[in-house]
Amino acid sequence: MNVEGLGSLTAGTINPAATGGHSSARDKLIGVESAGDLAGFTLVETAYALAKYMGDEASVSVVLIATRKQAGDLAAKGRWKVRPSQLLILADIATHEALSPCRCKKCAGTGSKQNKVCLSCGGSGLGHESTVAMARAVGVDNSVFHRCYKEKLANMLGYLYDIESSIRLKLALRNNNWTTAQS
Repeated sequence: MNVEGLGSLTAGTINPAATGGHSSARDKLIGVESAGDLAGFTLVETAYALAKYMGDEASVSVVLIATRKQAGDLAAKGRWKVRPSQLLILADIATHEALSPCRCKKCAGTGSKQNKVCLSCGGSGLGHESTVAMARAVGVDNSVFHRCYKEKLANMLGYLYDIESSIRLKLALRNNNWTTAQS
């Protein structure tokens, strides 16, 4: 496992090679060396960080289970008329979208097209799975997906993006406190 992705979330991340703190893979931190970065995170936040930024497949399952539970809670609260199997598929799609977004097809993930900001992705280089593919996975046609399922998917993605925001905030606050203490 490497943690450059996790480390890149915080400003002022150190170069592991400069401190001698790296594993046998040149300039790579190992998971144990990043344990301090994950201290104070909830189980879901830890799993999300490990899944998204370190590629830990076991952690994807933890995030997926939490997303499925949240989907059930949202469905019950909102009285969604959706089959349980479709709800599980929507949770799976949301988890995949949040943990490993696709590259923008218009700019091939570069964020720009013909030396201008890509309008399709807003310059992020990130895209989304096509709604046609999502509709097919849920078992409905595209117009039904847009009318009945897209907002439900957005609610589930909102839950996952809130987790990511919480991770970033905790890391930023920790980094800020550490920097202040050094002054």
